[in-house]
Amino acid sequence: MNVLNSTTPGMTGISHELDEPGFAMVEDLCRKAFGFRLFTILANDPGAGEICRVYSSNPADYPSGGRKPMGRTPWGEGVLRRGRAWLGDGEDALRWAFPDAALILSLGCEACACAPVRQGDRVIGVLSLCDVRGSYAAEDLNGLGALAQLLVAPLGQL
Repeated sequence: MNVLNSTTPGMTGISHELDEPGFAMVEDLCRKAFGFRLFTILANDPGAGEICRVYSSNPADYPSGGRKPMGRTPWGEGVLRRGRAWLGDGEDALRWAFPDAALILSLGCEACACAPVRQGDRVIGVLSLCDVRGSYAAEDLNGLGALAQLLVAPLGQL
């Protein structure tokens, strides 16, 4: 079970067990609709300017609790602050967006689709899929965005 608690940096005072069955359901829906090599759910921590991984299809390489300083990046401006979905295809796009691009690329992933999880006017998290180059198209972002909204309840507890 993925749990964030008072020892999770930046998430002080939280002791909720996260809705892993709900996360697994969204993972299964994404697998069927889009496919992926890596599926992650990330909580937005705007005060720290970071996102915190709360669920991963690959816990060996991308364990829960991992953090990225994404809030103050161009990617973060678009996805976390403006609430826009993001599609990256190719090594250059991933290197532009992610400080851990080398690890993503080492998994054979050169495409990434990210959809914000919105609660009202706030982005509380991100649903992210990674796969081989050419796996996702702009037309996929609306469907991915709809699936991301299934995460509002569990991420809203944070």
